[in-house]
Order: sequence, then C-alpha cells, then structure tokens
Amino acid sequence: MSLFALLKEILDDSLVEQVAKMTNEKPEKIQKIISGLGAALIGGLIKRAANESGLNLVNNQVQKFNLDTTQLQTALQDPTDWSNFLANGDKMFHTLLPSIKSPVTAFVAKYAGTRNSLVSSLCGLVAPAMMAALKKQVANQKLDASGIANYLGDQRENLLQIAPELNPSLIEIIGLQSLMQNFSTPQIEESAAVKHNESKAAQPFLTDRAEDSEPIDFKPYLKWAGALLLVAGLIAGGMYVWNQRSTDTDTPVETENDTTDTNEARIITDPVSKDSTTEAAPAPQADSLNLMRIYLTDATTKPGKVFKFMNVDFEDNTLQLKPAAAQPVQELANLLKSRPTAEIKLIGYANDAQLPMTNKMLSVKRVYALKQQLIDAGVGFVRVDAEGLGNGVMEKDTARRANRVPMREILVKFIKK
Repeated sequence: MSLFALLKEILDDSLVEQVAKMTNEKPEKIQKIISGLGAALIGGLIKRAANESGLNLVNNQVQKFNLDTTQLQTALQDPTDWSNFLANGDKMFHTLLPSIKSPVTAFVAKYAGTRNSLVSSLCGLVAPAMMAALKKQVANQKLDASGIANYLGDQRENLLQIAPELNPSLIEIIGLQSLMQNFSTPQIEESAAVKHNESKAAQPFLTDRAEDSEPIDFKPYLKWAGALLLVAGLIAGGMYVWNQRSTDTDTPVETENDTTDTNEARIITDPVSKDSTTEAAPAPQADSLNLMRIYLTDATTKPGKVFKFMNVDFEDNTLQLKPAAAQPVQELANLLKSRPTAEIKLIGYANDAQLPMTNKMLSVKRVYALKQQLIDAGVGFVRVDAEGLGNGVMEKDTARRANRVPMREILVKFIKK
C-alpha cells in the first residue's frame, strides 16, 4: 500500500471536516493542503533515505514515534490540545525537512489558495500523521532500516500521482532529484534546433551541443593557417602522453571547474577530453573500471576519488543508454557487490537537451536512471547517491571561462571504500 494512501486513511474525510471547522476554512482547501504537504514530506523522506545518515535519522524517528489516532481526535475537541498537538508536530516537520518549511509553506499555500499561516500550522498535523503511516507500514512488513529505504524508494512513482502539477516546483524547492527520472521524457520537437543560451532566463536550454566524437569545437581555429593547426595537434599529443603518465598520481591540480568532483575526474580519468576523440583514446576507456578496482583494493588510497565512467552515454535528449553502456554499468554493479562497504555518488552532465527539457533536468534524470539500474542489479539503494549538474557552464562564469565547453558525461565518486 502506498504511503500516501496510508496517510489518507489517517487523515480521512471526516477528520478533514473537523479540521476545516477548527480552522474556519473550506474542506476542499484543507484537503489540498494535506496533499501538498504530504507530497513534500514523502519526497523529503525519500531524499533522506537516499544516504546512510539520513536513513538512520528516519529510522530513529520511526522507532521512537508513537501516535494513537484517538489522540488526534481528542485534540480536535479542544483548542489548547490542538495547539499543543500542532506544536509537537511542527518540531517533527523541522526534523524531517530542516530549513525548507518556509518555501514549502508558501508554495502549498499558493497551490491550495489559502493563507500561509494556515499551511504553516497544518505542517504540525501532516508530519505526525505521515510518520504514523510509515510506522504502520514498517510494523506490517517488519522492515529494518534497509527495508525502509527500499520501501521509500518504491514510493517515487506513487508520489508523482498525488498532485502532478506540484512535481516540477517541489523538485526545485526540496531538491527531489531522485524523482525526476520517473517523469515522462518530452517528445523531441521536429522543428529546427533552438539556439542555446543558459545565461538568460528567456533562452534557458541547450541544443547547440558538441558531438560525442568532438568534445571541443575546433571550427573557429580553421581560419588560421594549417601550420598552426598542426602545432596545436602536436601540443595536444604531448599533453596526452604527459597526462597518461600522471593518471595514477594524487598530486592536486588546480582547474577552473567549480566543483571538486569535476576537478578530480579531470585529473584521474579524463586527460584527453579536450584534445582527442573517444575513438583516439581506447586505452583509458578500457581501463576505467580497472582503475576503480585498483583504487578499491589499494589500502593506502583515501575515499573521495572520482573517475569518469567511460563508454556510458545516452541517446540524445533521452534516458535510453547506448548499447555500449550495458557492459560497464553491469561491471560497476558487480564491482560494488564485491565490495559491500563501498558507496558511490554518480555525477552527471548533459549538453543535449531539447525543449521543453533543460540540461539540468536531463542530467539529473540520467544519473537517477543509472542509479535505478544499479539497484535493479542488486546494489543497495543507500549505497548509490546521484546528482545532476546540468552542462557544467554556470551563469556566474567569468570572461575567463567563456570558452568552456558544455559537458556530457557521467562521473563516479567513491564516498566510501
């Protein structure tokens, strides 16, 4: 039974009527508030359970929580009891979803067409009711912490049916990237490609993308003499050889990228991404998973290393993996199953989104589609985190970074060994 269905059993129509009378609001608006807050809480629980520390928090809350539904009925009969009940529930909401109550409240108030103060107070009603629903399911199925994670992971599809019009905004407000892979993939428009410009709100999408075989567009350089192009090729070859020899070193290298994850990936596994094609560098692709195996078996290496996931790519503007990706994905799953303490984070970039998709959304959906494949292959839900970072070109980029090429790749970061 879905978590939201269990919530509806607790907060049934008769209780909604009582809450409406207590708050001087229409029952249909109370129901919309419950649906909106219910969706936010379910999404928050799913996100919490996606990593070990968050899962432990949820599990601890479930174990120590105790709510008899008669307590709720009693509270509704007395304003003082009702106020105390909501205050205790509000503390639980802050525990489950810290720091986001205000944006959630404002969003749900707009959705329900009611005042913010009412939605804020009813957070204290929906949060304990949600925990009561989860505790009931835990008891019925005798779920341990891992079971709770799997159960919550299974709620993603159900969540998207609660109030579909809420999903895109909730994803942005709460950071529910783990839900995005369940959205239907937009149909590809047959019209001409839309010129990209992510730095302006009026043109937020990328369609002018670099092809897989040409990570860097060298067309601007073709106007120069052939001799200069040859020199550039020789320099690129020299850089390739030098980087290949330094692949396994741990010497920090400062790059212009905004995140440590991308910096490390460039140092470790992507020395030629800017100067050669995939076909010109088969050796690093073949060794991608071997490098991960060596890293995991080397007791002297520390957690946090990042590898580019070679040969793993998707068909343009879709979540469909290319045929060549099936083997490395399965091999990564086998590697993780052979190292039960290892935990990873998949980091995705995309530059091939077409309207109405954005590169940010596409990158998130892809890494969570990969996460789901690893789960289906037998890897524990909590062992795989995921994050989509768009195309890697931020609006705040300075002129120094103006020539950065939008990225399209998957990185694997080992959070634990």
